[in-house]
Amino acid sequence: MTLLRNEMYEVAVVGGGPAGAVAAATLAKAGYRTVLLEASHYEEHRIGETLPPDAAALLTQWGLREDDWLPCNGNESAWGGRDLQSFPFIFNVHGAGAHVDRSLFDSRLAASAADAGVRLLCGTRVTECVGPSDGCWRLTLRGRGEITAHAVIDATGRTGRLSRSVGAHRHTCDRLVGVAAQYRGPTTSGGNTLIESTKDGWWYTAPLPPDRRIVVFMTDADLCRRLRLTHDRTWDERLARTHHIRDRVANTQRVSAPTAHTAASHHLESGTTAGRWLAVGDATMSVDPLSSSGISRALTTGALGGLAMAHWLAGQVKPVQEYQRAQADELSAYRQARLAYYGLETQWPDASFWRRRHVDA
Repeated sequence: MTLLRNEMYEVAVVGGGPAGAVAAATLAKAGYRTVLLEASHYEEHRIGETLPPDAAALLTQWGLREDDWLPCNGNESAWGGRDLQSFPFIFNVHGAGAHVDRSLFDSRLAASAADAGVRLLCGTRVTECVGPSDGCWRLTLRGRGEITAHAVIDATGRTGRLSRSVGAHRHTCDRLVGVAAQYRGPTTSGGNTLIESTKDGWWYTAPLPPDRRIVVFMTDADLCRRLRLTHDRTWDERLARTHHIRDRVANTQRVSAPTAHTAASHHLESGTTAGRWLAVGDATMSVDPLSSSGISRALTTGALGGLAMAHWLAGQVKPVQEYQRAQADELSAYRQARLAYYGLETQWPDASFWRRRHVDA
């Protein structure tokens, strides 16, 4: 591993997911020397696999090939009752959505950023971010030395690890987690996303290319622990009691243990950090997976945040203020939509999971 010795960049983007890759590419195309720091090598599975039609329509532009995704023809849900309702994309102007392998999707986006002139450093974890001193941030990289940058963009996702390390304030809305397992079966040409509510949370499943299926149970962290949902036997028993999800995994074999991942909603309080620093994607606001907007938001805020930072570096502060106001407006709209959609499910009004969601977070 090459040791970096006080290399200077105009912008350091921390986190190589969709938001970070798009932000970095936007800045590089604007002529700024940008480095993208990603802790992994994209070797592990990542949760969040379905893109809505408006985002899916741009896949080839982001460096993906047609065999990298499966078409998503619509959504199905058993919500507010046992009957399954269908919401096809056939009349959507953008066509079908897309089921993607998130690890592959993220790595393709990062490679596209590198093609745009970004220096991509995978396997590079930021252990400390200090500044700004003399107008620069100093970032310590585990096992790789230090770099300095005039500006920093936090794209570390739901953990918001970088934001917290520099003193930014976050407000957490819930303790949602997703317990996920993968299944393998016959090769598929696509399919719908399916959502099914239960007393202690809700399930969703979607196909993944070329022959896998992801199944996730969304619940609160305390319920996950109490119900022992990461135990194989408990997981299988709970899945068998569903009305629709179980049918989608018929003729498949589970190939991974159920593992819990944070899916908590939170938002960053703007103006809590000095210097040229901002957050994009889930680092600035993470939304409930029920909204199906996480990846779209990451791509949008990555582009807008990168553009705002480019203006900031050119001495124009107004675009940054507008970016932060837009995030605040989106938060207000999201909270209303979240409350309304969870309010449609009234089968278990006394259950802890649903009672918590029938009030504004």
